[in-house]
Amino acid sequence: MEPGKLFGRGIGAMNRLPGSLGYDEGIPDATSEKELGNEYFKEGKYVRAFECYSRSIALQPTAVAYANRAMAALKLNRFKEAEEDCTEAISLDDRYTKAYARRGTARRELQKYLMAVEDFEFAFRLEPENTHLKRQYMEARETYEKRTGNKPSEKKVPIIVKEVAKTSPQVPVAAKSSAIEESPKPVHKPAGPTSSSTKINNADLAGDMESFGADTRPKVPIVQANGAGRPVTASPQAKAKAAEQAKLYEKKLVEAAAIQNAAARAAATVAMAAVRNFAAPKTAYEFESLWKGFDGNLEAQSRLMKVMDPSSLPGVFKDSLGATMLVEIIRCLELLFPDDASFAVQILENLTKVGRFSMTVMFMSAKDKKDLCRLWDEVFMKSSPDMHSALKSLRATYRLG
Repeated sequence: MEPGKLFGRGIGAMNRLPGSLGYDEGIPDATSEKELGNEYFKEGKYVRAFECYSRSIALQPTAVAYANRAMAALKLNRFKEAEEDCTEAISLDDRYTKAYARRGTARRELQKYLMAVEDFEFAFRLEPENTHLKRQYMEARETYEKRTGNKPSEKKVPIIVKEVAKTSPQVPVAAKSSAIEESPKPVHKPAGPTSSSTKINNADLAGDMESFGADTRPKVPIVQANGAGRPVTASPQAKAKAAEQAKLYEKKLVEAAAIQNAAARAAATVAMAAVRNFAAPKTAYEFESLWKGFDGNLEAQSRLMKVMDPSSLPGVFKDSLGATMLVEIIRCLELLFPDDASFAVQILENLTKVGRFSMTVMFMSAKDKKDLCRLWDEVFMKSSPDMHSALKSLRATYRLG
């Protein structure tokens, strides 16, 4: 059997594991929780949507789940949580346009005007033809100028911005039909701009959830009160039943986590078996598919790098190498030192030739840079002295101080 088929076959078997438990109601999983959250979001039940996305993240953290929960948080005017969720989404996918745009919205409402400009600017760079992002970016610049009296300086990589008419923004018809202009009114309104200045569109979620048309039904209030204005109180029987259901659900979550851990171990075993003999991936898509299957297994990742021709890396990645992937590749090279230090240096040198490399390293997080500096000092520079000159030069190229 071909190694690639072995790898795919193993992953397929693991994907079927949860169905073998035999629960009548089915075991909770990240995808179903996210989809349920999407349904609640469409109905205007943002608190319930937020809770569903939280459970989805607990089962399996993904950039989409974090970004969707951020959208629900924005609707609830919980801007700090929205900012934090978007940051988590970006750490998982550093080219996720919607996460940057939503974090820009949150930061604008938190009065972090310059940071909001930077987020909208980067989102617009990722999608330069997106007129909605262009308008958000320009509005963020205007807000910053009005609030501070200064003009925000652009990043080193320039972008072309054309004037957009304020009275008639070019928004797709589908986006207009599903736009929700108002956010729920919180009990305690945060300082700074009022929430009425924030326009958050359901259309922003279109890429993350199934398409839906305009929702003309009345919105369901987050908190329902009886005729006297007093909160509805659950009966003791209902409370007992809810507690029992919560215990059952918690048990299912524990079992789901155990299954996922077993699946991860099986994935690593299958990946190691596959990586020993397969041909080097020829495209960024093939490389990323294999890489994600290793689930952070450094040994499997380093084996994959050993079957790669270092000089082929610029052609494989072209201009699609993100900061997260770059950092992961560098980290796995630790296992190539000191025996294969020369080969590892060739990999580091050729990664600098990948398209948009200078922009990619610009978006490595401070934590990642700190970790890589320590890796450089404690591992890379412990190799043969004849490697030191090249490694010092590369450290500067990677902007690691």
